[in-house]
Amino acid sequence: MAIKFSNTFLLRKLHQITGIVPLGIFFFVHMFTNSKAMNGAANFDKAVKEIHDIPYLLLIEIFGIFVPLLFHSIYGVLISSEAKPNVLSYGYARNWFYLLQRVTGMFLFVFILFHLLNLRFGLIPGLTEVAVAGNADKAYGDRRE
Repeated sequence: MAIKFSNTFLLRKLHQITGIVPLGIFFFVHMFTNSKAMNGAANFDKAVKEIHDIPYLLLIEIFGIFVPLLFHSIYGVLISSEAKPNVLSYGYARNWFYLLQRVTGMFLFVFILFHLLNLRFGLIPGLTEVAVAGNADKAYGDRRE
């Protein structure tokens, strides 16, 4: 009998924890840093420089963000692939929540993948010539203050 990924208790708990703790902290820091752009390019550049001055940043990014994100994403896709929504048969709110959780998860998977490939690594042809990460001064183009 095949093991369903959605029934593995330990993997489910690890999936929940990687969605809340490291990714939650990353999301908060990411939004806080990006909000500095509302106060001008200089403030945004300063905030990005402060992040890039963190000791062992590459290790933190790999093991604190990318590995949990990779696990959370892959396991989330596996869970979603086993999902059997029944909102058409039973229109209860919980059934809609079940479906919407998986739909938004898949949307976020595609968005975050695109966002990382484009802004962190500059790998989307025609959108960025260079990764914005580490080059915050180029994020504003000619509209610098």
